[in-house]
Amino acid sequence: MDVSAQHKTEIERKILKEIINALENNKVTEAELPNIADFVITHIDPVQNQEQMIKFLDDLSQKWPFFEGLEQLERGEVIEAKEDQIEQEVLNLAKSGKVTEAINLAKTVTEK
Repeated sequence: MDVSAQHKTEIERKILKEIINALENNKVTEAELPNIADFVITHIDPVQNQEQMIKFLDDLSQKWPFFEGLEQLERGEVIEAKEDQIEQEVLNLAKSGKVTEAINLAKTVTEK
């Protein structure tokens, strides 16, 4: 699934909030801010899809662990979106009389 410019902006805002929290809780120093900003600016621009966004956030949280919650939140939203998409596909298959295919597809989600 593609990442919109709006979603990138939302992620950037969340990153900023995490930085503010980290500064307030002494999890990061002001001296580290230029490195974080450079990393974010350099790596978020090329992100095109959800998979790349997760990779970006994973790399970010590897360098600065206080971003880990943000990465986990994004990963959870991606999984939820995929499950919603599969759910819709199951309903469409069932509507068109393809019950066996619908059941098989539903099992892929429920067997996890």
